[in-house]
Amino acid sequence: MKGLSVIQVPVGGFDRNFSYVVADRERREALVVDPCGDFEKVASLIAAHALQVCGIAVTHTHFDHIARLEDACARYRGAPVYAHASARVPFSVPLVPLEEGDTLPVGGGRVRVWHTPGHHPTSLCYLIEGEEAEDGVPKIITGDTLFVGGCGRTDAAGAPDLYRSLQRLKTLPDDTVVYPGHDYSVRPVSTIRDERRENPYLVAECYEAFARRRLQK
Repeated sequence: MKGLSVIQVPVGGFDRNFSYVVADRERREALVVDPCGDFEKVASLIAAHALQVCGIAVTHTHFDHIARLEDACARYRGAPVYAHASARVPFSVPLVPLEEGDTLPVGGGRVRVWHTPGHHPTSLCYLIEGEEAEDGVPKIITGDTLFVGGCGRTDAAGAPDLYRSLQRLKTLPDDTVVYPGHDYSVRPVSTIRDERRENPYLVAECYEAFARRRLQK
């Protein structure tokens, strides 16, 4: 089938982390997102599907999400590494800078970049719009910006940015599948519809209510 699919890989790591493979299975190309934890699971999946890695992307630069970045670069030599333009990593890995609105080519499709600061200044989400998806359903990899039933940690300085980022995610189509950075809930994926209805940080009626909930000790 034509279009992009998202494969969620539970890799354990620091705290029940997920890595992701965005694949064009017809053209056998793949983008790896957040190489961390038991990266051999990701590598085995890529080999089993006979995929060529065309890039490696990170949602943000907290170490638990990039812990296996050097290993991924060594395994997939020549694959560009994408991160926000202000990102820095503790490895000798050249980064291709990303900004809001950029797109990443994967096979015959494209992944759109959303800058969603708040949890971290470099936080990015990777959106596969419906017309780019293999099954026609939009999908977004949210890192630590949005979890199933939660959101990433922040401080008083970052809370306004995180609130704005979450409000923006709420504007996505109801059926958009949410793929978070950690397995923190009773289910590993959700939809924008369900998060808008059930997630206490999205239900918050205003910034003040959000901040009280998110910043409480």
